[in-house]
Amino acid sequence: MQLPTAISGMELRRASLWKGMEPEPLPDFVLEDLKKLVPQWEMRDYFTEHLHQEVLVQPPKLINDDILASFQDIVGKENVKADALTRIKYSHGFSTEDLIRIRKGEFATLAEMVVHPRTEDEIRKILALCEQLEIPLIPVGGGTSVTRAVHFTKPGIALALRPHLIKIIKISPSSMTVTVEAGILGPELEHVLNREGFTIGHFPQSFEQSTVGGWIAARGAGQNSTLRGKIEDLVVNLRIVTPIGLIEPPLSPASALGPQNIPVFIGSEGTLGIITRATLKIFHDPTPQRKFASYLFPDFHQGIEALEELSQGDFLPSIVRLSDGLETLMYSIIGRKNPEKGIMIRLLEKYLDWRGFSSGVRSLLILVYEGTVDYVKNAEITVSRIIKNHGGLKAGAKFARIWFAHRFEHPHLRDYLLDLGILIDTIETATTWEKLPRLYDSAISALSKEVDLVFAHISHLYPEGASLYVTYVASLEENNEIEQCRRLQSVAVESFVKNGGVVSHHHGIGKSFIQ
Repeated sequence: MQLPTAISGMELRRASLWKGMEPEPLPDFVLEDLKKLVPQWEMRDYFTEHLHQEVLVQPPKLINDDILASFQDIVGKENVKADALTRIKYSHGFSTEDLIRIRKGEFATLAEMVVHPRTEDEIRKILALCEQLEIPLIPVGGGTSVTRAVHFTKPGIALALRPHLIKIIKISPSSMTVTVEAGILGPELEHVLNREGFTIGHFPQSFEQSTVGGWIAARGAGQNSTLRGKIEDLVVNLRIVTPIGLIEPPLSPASALGPQNIPVFIGSEGTLGIITRATLKIFHDPTPQRKFASYLFPDFHQGIEALEELSQGDFLPSIVRLSDGLETLMYSIIGRKNPEKGIMIRLLEKYLDWRGFSSGVRSLLILVYEGTVDYVKNAEITVSRIIKNHGGLKAGAKFARIWFAHRFEHPHLRDYLLDLGILIDTIETATTWEKLPRLYDSAISALSKEVDLVFAHISHLYPEGASLYVTYVASLEENNEIEQCRRLQSVAVESFVKNGGVVSHHHGIGKSFIQ
């Protein structure tokens, strides 16, 4: 009979850190400025008592020695793990709820064991065995889901695509495609493509830790989606192992063979089969021609009007990010490196106020142009004219350069503030241009009644509309943290639905919206 395993609170916290790294602390003067915005924030070591406690992890309930041996026969003994820390690692993602649960040692159902297949044939045998034994199975890539997609509602097995299914099968310069196994991480793929003069063109905020299979299964969007498209626009072909066999249509740029099966699997989150291989579009590396620009608008709504016209033109930036007034202010606070603003900055702020660009209201637009020299030149001319016609004020390239250089670091900030008892959570939606202003106003109004700070940005444009990414910040409600997370999410979702928004634009569904 197996006994429970004792795990220290420190081990659990390390398991919850983004990239396994301690977040860089904010300077004291930045924390002081944040407390000026929200004086009631205590900012104390919130989880200290949990770090010094041990948590007992119960042994698997469903898996006996015979079942364990059956899976070991398929993938090899070294590729079946049932130790407590591995089970925990593959039973959570990176939602705020996940991070709180791990810090407190309050787990939902854990994976019974983790299986690391080496081939598609092994996956086929695993699916057949799970079907025979009636054991639930959840495929896991990088584990970066923020929608509780890898949570087990009943005892089951995690099928991990890493570390084996990570090969680059073929780069085709003539077809401008790459074929890869689904467990490869974004940086692993991008590094090889860059060496050959190409880029994948898909950069979600989770890029450093997420897999190609995860991008496709969650129907994700990258920061360059305004020009390159979401992941469904980049998929050329897939291979999927299902309980009834392998699915792989002929590789073709297009066909008229009736309804297509590949789109069904994009966004299916592992419910219909295991994505094992993908052929994706690639692009010439735009680094030599990349250009940055920043603008300010008097307010967020004026910026929205400019983005509507911009999105329906012939020349698009690769990255477009419009922050509302409070998010713009947060950037200026958190991004400061020097505790003293200096006379030049104070004079600039007075000038902006005089021009009608008031602090806390003015809206920052970040643009990144990519493509050929001619395309970038024409896009700059066209977009700057649109922005000027809508009252935008040029703010140089520095803001955009700084954001671009640090664009994958935001999860570290959430880790740091969470340890101080400050909840930061996000939720995203999308709607048409005509509904977007009302959707934004309603979401901000609804959440403002529940949290200390709420702000938003637009980062994915379409001719028909745009996405809205909302961030809200509040003190953690002691002993009620999980209920608080879910309550705030419900407030946001209800506001979205009432005003014509979808409940997810690019994070998938997971189990977050069951309630």
